[in-house]
Amino acid sequence: FTKLRNGDYLCLERFLDVTKANLFFAKGIIMVEGDAEALLIPEIAEIIDCSLVKHGISVVNVGSKAFTRYANIFKRKDKNFGELGIPVAIITDADVVPAEGKGKYKNMSIEGIGKNLDEDRDKAEKRYSGQTVKTFVSKYWTLEYDLACSELRKDFYQAVLNADYIKNSDKYGLTKRKREKAKKRADDDFAKWEAKWSGEVRIKEKIAYKIYNDVMLKKGQLKSITAQCFAEIIKSKAESGGAEKVKLKHLFETDEHLIYLANAIKYAAKK
Repeated sequence: FTKLRNGDYLCLERFLDVTKANLFFAKGIIMVEGDAEALLIPEIAEIIDCSLVKHGISVVNVGSKAFTRYANIFKRKDKNFGELGIPVAIITDADVVPAEGKGKYKNMSIEGIGKNLDEDRDKAEKRYSGQTVKTFVSKYWTLEYDLACSELRKDFYQAVLNADYIKNSDKYGLTKRKREKAKKRADDDFAKWEAKWSGEVRIKEKIAYKIYNDVMLKKGQLKSITAQCFAEIIKSKAESGGAEKVKLKHLFETDEHLIYLANAIKYAAKK
């Protein structure tokens, strides 16, 4: 009775392992592309008072953009049978490179070069959505780039630097001294970038590109560790006091680069 195709069954036989099978027992589902989203979503849910455990929500890491394979489980072939009533939120990247990357990312959609950002985002939303499945797309390029554009950009950059220390130190991990060094570098780099691009219209995008492309991607293999570090930072802030949590909650619910994450969680929770 579902919209699964023959090829979908073969794919699910290969990849529907124990980490994804919990989707059959959930009251709400959030499907994500990778480890970074899977690590961050539970912490964001707590901050916006929408606990995944409380609402019976499972996060399913598809590990790619093959969302249709899994989403079709929840779509009825014949609407006369009625919808399943289980909200499925798909979180995906817009994959539109900002103008700063036009010289490097020649084979991708580039902002402002023969591409309409809103149209690309609309296409992504329609590609997977239908019945109780709804897609939530990042504002611009990727999750990490949007975090670097958001009001939490400095915290995110701190997480990137922390992650680099962790990656290169299995023996000692992230010591207090390393945290302090990362914090100082983040402060120094931001001061330098803000002075360099002071008064420019795209200063936010230039800084975000610097963080994501010139630091994070160049270091390599940092996405999941950065997400873990960023989750730790925002969790610590939320637990430090009522005012800080209220501020974080407000940011995730209003910042144009963060709101799609909060909206996806709320949809899965039927809020």
